Amino acid sequence: MEQNIRTKAIWMHPGSADIACVVGNVAVAVATGGHILFVNLKTAAKSYYLADSVQSGNGVACLAGHKLFPILAFAERCTNPRILLISYPANTVLSVLEGDQTECSYIALCFSESELLVALTGVPDYSLEVYAWRSKELLCKKPSSIICDLQRLICSPSAVFAVCQYAPRKPELKLWEVHGNIRLSRLIERTVCLDLESHELPLCVTFLIDGNLAVVTQQAKVFTILASTGQISQTISSPDVVVDERSYIPFIFYCKGGLFVSAPDGQVNFYKKQKGTWNQLWSTQSDASYSQLLHYSTSEGLLGITTEGFIMRTVMDVDVRNVEFHVVKDLDVGFTFSGTYTINSSHKIVGIKPNVGAVKLLNFETGAVIDSINVGHVECTAKHLDKPYLVVGSNTGILQLIVVDEKQIKLVGRLHLSRHSIVGTVCAIADDRYFAALDAKGQIAIIEITEDLEMIVRQVFGDLKSAKNLFLWCSSEEVLMVQPIEEPTDTVSFRSVEFIVKQHHTEDISKTLLSLPHDYCQIVPKRTGTRLEFYAHQIRTNVIDLLEISRTEAELEIVLLKTIKTPLSVAHVEVAVDERFLYVWSMDGKTALYECSTDKLICTLSFDSRFNGGIKQISLDRNN
Repeated sequence: MEQNIRTKAIWMHPGSADIACVVGNVAVAVATGGHILFVNLKTAAKSYYLADSVQSGNGVACLAGHKLFPILAFAERCTNPRILLISYPANTVLSVLEGDQTECSYIALCFSESELLVALTGVPDYSLEVYAWRSKELLCKKPSSIICDLQRLICSPSAVFAVCQYAPRKPELKLWEVHGNIRLSRLIERTVCLDLESHELPLCVTFLIDGNLAVVTQQAKVFTILASTGQISQTISSPDVVVDERSYIPFIFYCKGGLFVSAPDGQVNFYKKQKGTWNQLWSTQSDASYSQLLHYSTSEGLLGITTEGFIMRTVMDVDVRNVEFHVVKDLDVGFTFSGTYTINSSHKIVGIKPNVGAVKLLNFETGAVIDSINVGHVECTAKHLDKPYLVVGSNTGILQLIVVDEKQIKLVGRLHLSRHSIVGTVCAIADDRYFAALDAKGQIAIIEITEDLEMIVRQVFGDLKSAKNLFLWCSSEEVLMVQPIEEPTDTVSFRSVEFIVKQHHTEDISKTLLSLPHDYCQIVPKRTGTRLEFYAHQIRTNVIDLLEISRTEAELEIVLLKTIKTPLSVAHVEVAVDERFLYVWSMDGKTALYECSTDKLICTLSFDSRFNGGIKQISLDRNN
């Protein structure tokens, strides 16, 4: 019988802190796609706002905090989005701004220091909107010529309310001045084109106290721009030797009467205007490089977020010659791989941060870190299907075996497999003693995990281009591998699979290409022991096919066993499977749960993060 179940988020760790702001000088707010994480600046306590309904908002696309009041504005991440204003720490919805009901998206927001809120829409119209947030009125709206989804808005501290709109990777700024009063307003637009080459981008912009602008480029060049003319007023710094990291956006911020500039390597420079000329006052190395500079106040100092996910407070003394860096809170961002384990009826989650090599054991109910180890840079992982084991591959060709128990994670095995990076690992479906590891040269190794938790290489052969979508069956006699073959089209789809057989006692490798009955965009193996069965999602539909590779001495063929029409309305779904359940979910957060033994629909789940691009991983307690 179908049953609808409503779920609620208990805890969360943000994947990144790319969208963040300071709210009323009392908290840092971080958008997590579907919700908002608050960190109190005094106590470092975490709290959450769940944007999971029509009343509280449908997802979070962008946000902005008021400088003076503990008020946060965020735009919904859905079709026909609204802008909601909420209070902190009560999390009460104060008002809802409906705009002009145009179907669009929002990509940036910013508050004035008074009663104006500026919003930048994205696809399809890219327009600037000005609201009186107390009265909920849309005062004016004007299209912008900067067409880019990654843009920022910053507000001027000068008497004339001005907003700078810019895209970090475009050499163009828009300076908007808001004239008039709360009832009659108009926008005056000025375009500033910067003479910058592509290698000098991205850039960052800040307002000076006099309403002019300061800019820093990727090449650490710092200069000021006259707001009235758009001309460069003074080049402050133009170094010859710079750190070249294209993925990093440099940051600049006006505070303490000067310019605070951060670089990719953590180098921080401070410039101050003395007798009409900007001079470098000091240069130092911070504890970590910044990914954002958020807000300055005399009580809290300069608040920013580092590339490793720490909220950092920078404190400078009266004459700005001494500087200290203090960590306010570790946001624990950057988890990419995760797995759920049930050990003696106790549920645990293992999360991995690949870039820093951190493997953490988390409490299932609270998300608190129980134990942590460092294994170096992680390229790939494979979670054992039945036992609390985890295999990680590195960019140095090393495989590491990790065992998970109730209170700790232990590194129990290490194998230097290749001189090349390990680019893929996959555990066997039929015999859980085995797994496969693929290096960057296409060599694949079949490895056995013994009862003593040793990793023994049983076979090495090639050549395989990728471990993506690779399925593995092993026995004492042979290795079977199945890999869907992507079609070279704009839409990724599978029309055939490659069936690979390697006998243990011979060097010969048999490869057979088998055609599929339909075009599929995802194929996952059914956990049925030695039977070669697959669930396959037909492209642009909500239909799942159950397929089997029939293997006889005479021939190989793919047989369509069953077609499952899911109750999901969205024409693109994602599929996952374990030994008990088939999970089918769509971008709207609806998830259908099937019993694998009968392929019967058990229930439909409705998840609260439905406007966050869908679910990437899912599992249920297999014992209940």
